[in-house]
Amino acid sequence: MKKKISLVATGDSLITLRQSVHSEPEFLEMVKLIRSADIAFTNHEMLLHDYEDWIWPSAESGGTYTRAPPYIIDELKWMGYDIFSTANNHSLDYLYGGLFSTRDHLDAAEVLHSGTGKDLAEARAPAYKEYPQGRVALISASSSYASFGRAGDARRDLQGRPGLNPLRVETWWTVKEETLETIKGLEEALGIPELVQPEDAHLFLRQKFVVGDDVGMHTKPHKGDMEGNLESIRDAAKLADWVLFSLHAHEGLPHDREQPAEFIETFAREAIDAGAHAFIGHGHHAMRGIEIRDGKPIFYSLGDFIFQNETVYKMPADFYERYKLDPYKGTVSDAYDTR
Repeated sequence: MKKKISLVATGDSLITLRQSVHSEPEFLEMVKLIRSADIAFTNHEMLLHDYEDWIWPSAESGGTYTRAPPYIIDELKWMGYDIFSTANNHSLDYLYGGLFSTRDHLDAAEVLHSGTGKDLAEARAPAYKEYPQGRVALISASSSYASFGRAGDARRDLQGRPGLNPLRVETWWTVKEETLETIKGLEEALGIPELVQPEDAHLFLRQKFVVGDDVGMHTKPHKGDMEGNLESIRDAAKLADWVLFSLHAHEGLPHDREQPAEFIETFAREAIDAGAHAFIGHGHHAMRGIEIRDGKPIFYSLGDFIFQNETVYKMPADFYERYKLDPYKGTVSDAYDTR
């Protein structure tokens, strides 16, 4: 008979300062709760490095160029965490150097982590760890990321591309016939027609429009990414007693950001059906609803846990330029105040 297992799961952890210095009773009670669980998960949204000369900032970032001193992983372990997702919109803030430095520090700490790797196969692969309650698997993905952050497959004649495990999104707009005619009129007036139009839709400014009654924006998971991630879940379900799936997703409904985008609901249910025991969503920076499917929880967004994105003490010149500050003389506190 399978043993029971208790799980603590929190959302985005962007922790840059020591936590073990705090002695407030309420804080220590929370730490006690985390430690009481058999397993504890959080989204690891920091890159662990010491600004070594082989680590360079990217031209784009997920916002703040996240970085934390490597000892922060020991702080998280002190709190009771032992399972981490590394797939999020900050995974490539410091390009491949930051990605691999983070991986190496997590490996050295002997914690369970997944979501990034040297190529798509490694980024999408389940990570495993044994506990008294059974073997636990974690697969982690992100739908929110810079275009260059997506890991790529290796070929027989060329290595793959480092990055994160993606869940790409297909988006389209359903409009009335008269609205589509207005769009076509704008296209002609602006002189920017698409050279090739699909038979079942109309493209305008890189957006896809279809005629129908369900007016509004609609999304669904990219077919290849969905099947690839579901295959990882099915594989893990055969090799582990407990399977967790983590998704970092900022996307919501256009008229109500508190509600998850359609593709998130679609994929979350498919993930449970494929064998995941829990779907852990985060990225929205606020709480979203919980669904129970066949007795298994779907957390659409666990929001932020500890979010210290204004105590990262170095930012590249691009960050200062974004806020129209002197890219050479500006101070990081000025940049945060301006933001």
